[in-house]
Amino acid sequence: MSTEPAITYWVLPAPADEARLQVIIDALTQTQKAPRFPPHMTLGTLAQPVIDLSSVLKHLPAFSMTPSDICETECFTKALFLRFEAKPRLRAARAAFEALPGFIKGRAFDPHLSLCYGTPPIGAGSSAAIEALRDRPVRFNRLAAVQVTRPVISHDQVRAWNVLDVLELSAA
Repeated sequence: MSTEPAITYWVLPAPADEARLQVIIDALTQTQKAPRFPPHMTLGTLAQPVIDLSSVLKHLPAFSMTPSDICETECFTKALFLRFEAKPRLRAARAAFEALPGFIKGRAFDPHLSLCYGTPPIGAGSSAAIEALRDRPVRFNRLAAVQVTRPVISHDQVRAWNVLDVLELSAA
């Protein structure tokens, strides 16, 4: 399967939420012997970086969302994840993102935060620590541009991710 370079834009949790989520991600990646990655929610992917994100950012102030579910799939990048219900402003930001030049259409927008890539450790999805993530909202307050190759199908690709820039989102 061939891969192509791209720039993926992530919405990042605020530092306190990032820290509590990173503990869970680190424990899972250590068990999997997989690379560490920062907690994030993918907004979308472009063929090249964009200088002007104002059309997206006007719909994307800092926001909080409570996970609606903990899910597992066979997809490498959605193996074990927190699903969030898309709020209208997040859907509007995604629609503006899709209108940017070089938008790469992929699977349908499904706001989620992956806890691990690849097969999760047995029983991980029902652990008390992961179940507890449902009970607390996650505040998102930054947008990151990340150089990737896609499709993401291996831990080696995750290791090679390179954060190019991080923008603070305005206060809601």
